[in-house]
Amino acid sequence: MLAILEDEALKKRTRLILEKMNCPTTIECDRESVYHYVLQDKKSNGETITIVQVNELGHAELNEKSFSDLERLIKTL
Repeated sequence: MLAILEDEALKKRTRLILEKMNCPTTIECDRESVYHYVLQDKKSNGETITIVQVNELGHAELNEKSFSDLERLIKTL
């Protein structure tokens, strides 16, 4: 999901690669349903959820996100 990429250069590069491969860069979805399913995810632990975040090429880390932060991200889909 491009929305969770914080590095703008990485986001732009990823978008260009996806476009060259004719892959979608946006999705049509019911955002409330997506949020509902995220709440039920096994990585959820009450108030937060653990996500894999790539901040630079070749480097990923596990980050805790609050559900309110995640809800804001889902609204940008």
